[in-house]
Amino acid sequence: MNVLGFMNRSCELFHYPVVGSVNSDTVIAAFDDFAEKMADEKYSSNDRYTVVMVDNASIHTSKKFCARIDDWMIEKKLLVCFLPTYSPELNLIEILWRKIKYEWLNLLSIKSFAEFEKEVERVLFSFGEEYMISFSNTVRLDG
Repeated sequence: MNVLGFMNRSCELFHYPVVGSVNSDTVIAAFDDFAEKMADEKYSSNDRYTVVMVDNASIHTSKKFCARIDDWMIEKKLLVCFLPTYSPELNLIEILWRKIKYEWLNLLSIKSFAEFEKEVERVLFSFGEEYMISFSNTVRLDG
């Protein structure tokens, strides 16, 4: 099971579970859906863009994916920015995946793949309420 996700510092999570392999088409479909959700007036304003930080995984650097970046920016006000190579500590969603895998999943009670899927969904849907990550907004600029 793979999970694609979009998360902000307020612990709002948009997740896309995928059973099987993830490819550029899968990621593009998740981005398209997320872009549509960001167009909702709850998240949108006419002058504000949504910024999505992505790592340099091959699914994010494929020709197919990169060909959509300008469309998302122009049509959906969704900016895709790339994190520096080999910097998982800057990727907020990696913090979430690590917490889910090593702290929040109740792996001892899982006896089948179906139970595993159910447990992952339980944690994902509880994120932001039962499960939280605290991010510091303090930035120190020396100089």
